[in-house]
Amino acid sequence: DTLKAAFDGYGTKNDDVLRVFGQMGNDLDILALIDVYGIRKISSGRFNTEPDFEGGLAGTISDEMTGDEIKKINSVLESKKIKFRL
Repeated sequence: DTLKAAFDGYGTKNDDVLRVFGQMGNDLDILALIDVYGIRKISSGRFNTEPDFEGGLAGTISDEMTGDEIKKINSVLESKKIKFRL
């Protein structure tokens, strides 16, 4: 739910996303996170002309975050010796 809240509405709360990934301890934690996240609908914001997005965690991250922001997540995962990358 923390991730959905971070993505929902206009703008992404990148610090919240990084915090969640920083709590992951191994690849199994990542797989569990992806499973629990499931498929969710993310609002683009009340007055935003962009359409809402619906998809899984990887798709949502690709839709909501820039390449540099995704690199930060991958850097956090690498620092924890987690093999999974976005």
